[in-house]
Amino acid sequence: MTMLILTWSFASTAAEFKSVETDQSVREVHAKREAEKNSESSPDAKSPQSRLLFEARLETTYNSNVFYFSRDEMDSFDTGSNSTGKFTDIDSIDDVILSPRFSVTFKDLFLGHTFMSGIVVTPHFYTQNEVKNYEDYQFNIRQYLSKGEFLEFDYEKTPEFMEGNFYDRDDTLYKKATYSEDRFTLAYNRPLSEDISIKAQYFYLMDDYNNNFNEYDMDSQALRLTIRKAFNEDLTGRLFGEYKYEDAQGDLGDTGRIESEPSREIWKINLRGIYDLTSQLQTYLQYGIWFIDYTTSHSVVDDSYHAQRNDVLQTIDWQAAYSVTKDVELNILYQYTIKDANPETDDLSILDASILGYEMQQVSVGMKYSF
Repeated sequence: MTMLILTWSFASTAAEFKSVETDQSVREVHAKREAEKNSESSPDAKSPQSRLLFEARLETTYNSNVFYFSRDEMDSFDTGSNSTGKFTDIDSIDDVILSPRFSVTFKDLFLGHTFMSGIVVTPHFYTQNEVKNYEDYQFNIRQYLSKGEFLEFDYEKTPEFMEGNFYDRDDTLYKKATYSEDRFTLAYNRPLSEDISIKAQYFYLMDDYNNNFNEYDMDSQALRLTIRKAFNEDLTGRLFGEYKYEDAQGDLGDTGRIESEPSREIWKINLRGIYDLTSQLQTYLQYGIWFIDYTTSHSVVDDSYHAQRNDVLQTIDWQAAYSVTKDVELNILYQYTIKDANPETDDLSILDASILGYEMQQVSVGMKYSF
């Protein structure tokens, strides 16, 4: 069996989500129906023969704030202020991103249950800020143990991603900050009853920044527990809690002073409700909140942007998907994100708190065709 899927949609690719968030990615845009197709809670399909499944998607993304600028930074950009190099190579605040996605999945029986393995390649092309172009590569293995119960391993590689222009205290100007990321995920999913299932996940990430910002190199670990509950045939809820620790591992070098130390703890709660209005029309509403605490022992004078700082990030998503036929689906998505930063001091002589928070909006319309 061969499957080809073409998707046109608008979705967010914000780097901060990329680092500490997985459920906001475009892979979950189709929510409940995608989960059912991937057999997270459906019967273990015992196919009599192996299959290769091919998939191609094209996503067109509009993001209102691709560099996570605060309102003050947006004003500075609009007035053309670039004396420190903060906006070098940045052509616009918002952007449209083209993201073709290609995947191949092998599916067969192993040990009497379904086995799946796949490779996904996703380049991202920014129409205004070409310096942000990057690629994602993903490898996945899933082995079912019984109906709805599976083990999963996932590896994802981003060779180079530009996060923005960061301030280099060595040269007292802004420079391009890029990093490569390796992400490893282990997952176990198990149904507890006909209408409740749980999923446990362990994440390990390695972020390697370019030489200008070695102090931002990170080794991160996270644990997530997700509970899914079907209240009836039409309404499903999902709740997860996550704890993550990002541990700065960078070589601080011989600078003769204390470098920034961005280690932090993150607690996250996410709630989603998915409702089938009709057999063809489905909608969901999702809310997520992160509590981010920086853990450096440095003083406010030595590391004013991290010492004793705590942030709160919130997201709201709404989506509706309409199945025109069994092969054609239309969808619309809106997402709003706001980050509030709470540094220890508001002393303008050592810290500009106006650059720490941001808002971002996303509007998505799309079509999926499969055969």
